[in-house]
Amino acid sequence: MKKFKRRIVTPGTVTAKAVVTKEGFNTLASMQMALQFGDKSVKCGDQNNADIYGKTLAGNALCLPQTIGSTTGGLVLYCACALKTYPACMLFSNHIDPKKSLVFSSSGSFCLILLQARNSDFSF
Repeated sequence: MKKFKRRIVTPGTVTAKAVVTKEGFNTLASMQMALQFGDKSVKCGDQNNADIYGKTLAGNALCLPQTIGSTTGGLVLYCACALKTYPACMLFSNHIDPKKSLVFSSSGSFCLILLQARNSDFSF
């Protein structure tokens, strides 16, 4: 089991199966259909991301370089948290700005753990 101890954006501890993409993660394209039609496993629906297309995102550690696409990505993740169908954590290999990262909190607890790793942490 590989452990990551990098810059923590939101606190927490998680043990989960890794779902890894070397492509940018388009949150809307990847999760919209699953959330809209009640797919509790949230299989990735982004056909342009061959690394993770059709793979289960809910409950897994999503390893990605960065998110891409529209600004609705934050709202999509918010909906996933509200429906309890979100990834266990998101581990970014590229720099992310914590001030611009959307952090989901309900009664002081975080729904989604965010970490920033280094490119060398992933075997791309």
